[in-house]
Amino acid sequence: MISIARKLEIASVPAIGALAVMFGLIGFAAGVEWESAIAETILNIAVIFSVSLVVVRISAKSFLATGSSNVLLLGLAVFEFGFSAILGGFISSIDIAEGLEMYILGALFSSGLHLASGVLTYRGGPVRRTHLRLRVWFSYSATAVFVLFLSFLVLNLPILSSISQIGSFPERALIATVVGMLLASAFFFSRVYSRSHSPILYWYSLALATTSFAFFAFFATQDNGDLATWTGIGGLCLASIYFLKSVLAAPKTPSTNKCVSSTR
Repeated sequence: MISIARKLEIASVPAIGALAVMFGLIGFAAGVEWESAIAETILNIAVIFSVSLVVVRISAKSFLATGSSNVLLLGLAVFEFGFSAILGGFISSIDIAEGLEMYILGALFSSGLHLASGVLTYRGGPVRRTHLRLRVWFSYSATAVFVLFLSFLVLNLPILSSISQIGSFPERALIATVVGMLLASAFFFSRVYSRSHSPILYWYSLALATTSFAFFAFFATQDNGDLATWTGIGGLCLASIYFLKSVLAAPKTPSTNKCVSSTR
């Protein structure tokens, strides 16, 4: 029997989608806007980036213990988006449009890493046996350098400006790609959860689905700072809580390796 709490958790995903349609596509409460780069930066630091650091720490420890490549990719995906989000917030204080570019591009690469992790988790990813600590340091250092380089491109390449034009084809196409890859990732993790019933995979697939619908809200946004925008931001904060619950569930699971490295 599914508990009321779990029903509410699952219902939060379509609820975000319904709010996105209502505020973005239908135009309910159109004109109600609040644009605040400071508030977005605070949320990025206090929620999204902070949670990403916790996820990184636990996933890195899991990789050192198991050598599972999908665990490493999972941590890298969360770290990449958390770091991109915090830089995007700071860039927004200089130029909101460029901050939006950083946010979207960071989400694009993060969703690609999530999808790779989901596929490996579903199929059974390779297990590394040697130089594990070196692989961790190199992977996270390379990801940090990549995000910094991405922020440099955002600040110095005018050609990327079309990404920040709300409603433009490049902006909608990239966000649609993010939504699709995150939904695919959630599908793969949920399929493994249906076999293992691991709380880690339940929360992680729910976090990915919530993140996907949050970006659908960004897809439906008509103007920066409207209610659809804040629906997306709220969805990302909720997804961060689900990500946190997924890693906090790890110590309670008899076999973390089984949960994150399940094969068919």
